[in-house]
Amino acid sequence: MKLMGGAACVYLSLCALYYFTQDALIYQRVAAAPLPRNIASEPIEIRITDATQRGHLINPAIASPVIFYFGGNAEPAASYAHRFAALPARAYLIDYRGYGESEGAPSQRALVHDATAHVHSLTSAEDRVFLIGRSLGTGVASLAAAELGTRVAGMVLISPFCSFGNVVALHAPAFLPARLLLAHPFQVDAVAHRLTQPLTIVVGSQDTIVPPGESRCLAKAIGPTAETIELAAGHNDILSRDDLWQAIARMITSAAGAPPRLALP
Repeated sequence: MKLMGGAACVYLSLCALYYFTQDALIYQRVAAAPLPRNIASEPIEIRITDATQRGHLINPAIASPVIFYFGGNAEPAASYAHRFAALPARAYLIDYRGYGESEGAPSQRALVHDATAHVHSLTSAEDRVFLIGRSLGTGVASLAAAELGTRVAGMVLISPFCSFGNVVALHAPAFLPARLLLAHPFQVDAVAHRLTQPLTIVVGSQDTIVPPGESRCLAKAIGPTAETIELAAGHNDILSRDDLWQAIARMITSAAGAPPRLALP
């Protein structure tokens, strides 16, 4: 009995350790990325409730369309500023709370709230607004789009998931109830029926962080309104693919905001 009680204490201690350290694993805060000198940009600072977020506005002379980018868990918002500068759009690259020079602590609730507030504060109802999310940022973009509704003209989700809990469970020790302990589930499939905007899902067929099956799961949950593109790329090199940026450009320049439909094999 003493042995069983000791094992239970150890197990509960491991669960508690995982629960209280998960934020450091999910939100790997990084310094702000330097901007290339030859792109048109302005620093931006916006106060949302209890924290000030900072980042950059790319192509400030362009009125519309407007892009908001939400990156991965260890990704400065301006990492791909040169790519956004090549698009015919105004792009807001704002670091998450606790990232770069932004204040505050990140959480699912805070990041989704910030994303919706940024759209309301920095655009008008007449602007064509597009949300681009990658990995963790696909959860932020999707949950924000579900709240913003028609304020979002379209989205591109790169390496998305049905549920962040599914991804975490794949990488956590098998003996831990990772889904139950997760404080930031980003349950995108639960709002899939509200994602009625034109939407492109980009799947990395060699992705070992967010497996292709998770992205296909979301495409199935959203249904025929989603275009799906599969690229022979992994999790960390997919943003270097020119065809991905061509898909983004096609989305934001389409008159109706709707790309041609491609079937996922």
